[in-house]
Amino acid sequence: MLKGLLLSAGIVAIWGGAALWLLRHLRPGSPLAVLAKSFAPAVPVFCLAYALTPATLGFLPAPLAATPEPLGTLDGLLALALFFLTGVQFYYHFHNSITLRLLAEFRRVPRGAMTLAQLEEACGLERLLDERLRALEHARLVRRRGDRFYPSVAGRLAAAAARLTRAVLRLNP
Repeated sequence: MLKGLLLSAGIVAIWGGAALWLLRHLRPGSPLAVLAKSFAPAVPVFCLAYALTPATLGFLPAPLAATPEPLGTLDGLLALALFFLTGVQFYYHFHNSITLRLLAEFRRVPRGAMTLAQLEEACGLERLLDERLRALEHARLVRRRGDRFYPSVAGRLAAAAARLTRAVLRLNP
């Protein structure tokens, strides 16, 4: 099992670096699409690496390498998927976190100090909503008609998935 875990961790580390480079230099419309498309080759690369490398990877003790091949492959694929989802979650947390946004605003001003009024002006609710709505429009999750916003099919699916996830995890609606 450790072979699959180590291979998937290594592949995700390489993918993470490549994905960050792509996101930084391409300025894509939908970061999730870039993350998913850039990750797609990771699955066949993992399968190939798993098939071509020895069970010990050249350094693991034999007891840690004594996993049946199908179980080790499935374990590694599961770890690969979980590492991918964790990477996406980290990206969105750091990209959209209001707490980190506030800290970034402090760095932009002399002496790193701001009044509440300055913070409200820099990160006010109206500005935050406008930025989020533009990001949702850019990702084609909502459409604007006049002064109203409507979720797209993808937006409704994302909302349904979020509701289901929150219900399963017993989080506030």
